[in-house]
Amino acid sequence: MTTIQSIENQTIFDIAIKHYGNLEAVEEILTNNPLLMNDPEICSKNNVPFYPDQFDLAMPIRTNTYIYINETSSLMNQKIVRELANVDIISFDNTL
Repeated sequence: MTTIQSIENQTIFDIAIKHYGNLEAVEEILTNNPLLMNDPEICSKNNVPFYPDQFDLAMPIRTNTYIYINETSSLMNQKIVRELANVDIISFDNTL
């Protein structure tokens, strides 16, 4: 396993695409990182309730969270991961 750090406004879907190359890895990421939390400030700004013991897939992960990535996972698409190596993937629009 390797450890990555989340960036501002990054969702679990963004992590799955960038570090596994597909969305099927969301469940594996959650399993390997059971303490993932959403960013409470972004939840508040968007009128989304924040519960520390619940994870909202649609909301960003708390910025600078360390996340375990299984580099030997059968879900890994190395070609896509290589193509996205230098690309920040952020799908959440926090401009509201």
